Amino acid sequence: MLGLEKVRRKDSGSICGPKAAFLGELMHHFPGKVARGFVIPFGVYAEHFAKATVALPKKLKDKGIAKAGTPLPDFVRKTYDTFFNKLIKDPKVSSAQLAEWIKPRLDVIRYSIGKIRLAPHFVQDLKGGLEAQELFVDGKKERLRGVFVRSDTNVEDMPNFNGAGLNLTIFNLMTFSDVLEGVKRVWASPFTYRSFSWRQSVISDPNLVFPSIVVLESVPAEKSGVLITADVDTGDRSKMTIATAEGVGGTVDGSPAETLLYDQGKAVLLAQFKSPSRRMLVLTGKGGSQMVPSTGSERVLTDKELTELVAAAEKIGLEFAPEKGVDGNPLPWDIEYGFVKGHLYLFQTRPFVGNSDLRNLPALAALDKGIKERQGQPFSLEEKVKWLP
Repeated sequence: MLGLEKVRRKDSGSICGPKAAFLGELMHHFPGKVARGFVIPFGVYAEHFAKATVALPKKLKDKGIAKAGTPLPDFVRKTYDTFFNKLIKDPKVSSAQLAEWIKPRLDVIRYSIGKIRLAPHFVQDLKGGLEAQELFVDGKKERLRGVFVRSDTNVEDMPNFNGAGLNLTIFNLMTFSDVLEGVKRVWASPFTYRSFSWRQSVISDPNLVFPSIVVLESVPAEKSGVLITADVDTGDRSKMTIATAEGVGGTVDGSPAETLLYDQGKAVLLAQFKSPSRRMLVLTGKGGSQMVPSTGSERVLTDKELTELVAAAEKIGLEFAPEKGVDGNPLPWDIEYGFVKGHLYLFQTRPFVGNSDLRNLPALAALDKGIKERQGQPFSLEEKVKWLP
C-alpha cells in the first residue's frame, strides 16, 4: 500500500491510475485539504487476477459458456479474441447477437473476480494501510472511521476520455470486512457491459485494463460539486463554471445544482439548487448514505467559500502542467470539491474533456442516449462495428 502523500502525478499509469496520482499531487500542493487515504497499486490486482479461476453463477452453469476452474486470464483472452477478431468482423452477426454473446461472459468474469480468495499478505497489508492512515476507531482493527473504495483504472481521466462514472465507487464503508469485499467489487467493475463498451474507444487491447484502488477517508460534505476552469458553453478560459449542490456527490450523481459563471471576481447565477433532498453520509452503524431534506437556503456556496474555491482553482491552473487535448491545445481542469463547516476539501482533479469526447467519438453518445427510456433493454452495438478494433 502507498499513502497518497507518497504518490505524485508521474506515477499515473505505472503504479496507479490518474485519480490517485492527482490526489497525491493535490495533497502536496494543498496540505490539509485532501482526505487521508492510500493506493492499492495495479500490481496487487494483477497478482490476484493471474491466479484466479473461472467460477460460474448458478444461472450460467449449464450454458456451456465456460468450464469452472479454467484459469480466468485464459478465459478472458479467449473471450476478447473471439469477440474482436471473429464475431465483430462477421457481417452475418448482428449487433443484438454481439450483445447477447458478450454479456453473459462478462457476467462470468465479474462473478469469478468476486470469488477470488484474497492473499493473506495482501489482507495484512491492507490492514496496515488503514492503520497507517489512522482510519480504525477501535483496538479490534475492524471498525473504521468510514472510507470510500474508489476505482482508478489506467483507462480513465485521459485527455480524450475521462471515463467518469463507468467503474465503481463504494460509499462510506465502516468495517474492515466490508472493505475486503469492496476491493473485489471494484476490481470487477470494469467488466460491466457499459464500461466494456465505452472503454474500447481508447485502447487497442482490452486485456490491458488494470484497476488500482483509492481507499479514501469519508468526508461528510455538507455541500459539494464541480468547478471547470472555463466557461463550459464557450470554452473561454478566463471564466470558471461552478456547480454546487447540498450534500455529498453534488452534481456528480446528476442532482440539480447551483450553477455559477465566475468572471474576474464576479459570479453570475445561472441556475439555483432546487432539490427537495440531499444525500448525506451516515457515520454510524453500517455507514453508507441517506437522503434527508435540503436546508431550504437560497444559496449553497457562501462568499467566503466561493473565494477560497476560486483561489484553489487558480493555484491549480498556475502550478499544474496542463494536459493537452486531441487538437494539441491545453485542456481546462475539472475539479471536484466539498465543504465541511466551511473547510474546503479537494476530492479530484483531471483534464476536462467535456463534450469534446462525444464529438470525437460519436458512437459513445448512442450508448447513453435515451438510457432512461431504454432501461432494462439491451444497448445497441450497431455503432461499435464502425469503431472497435
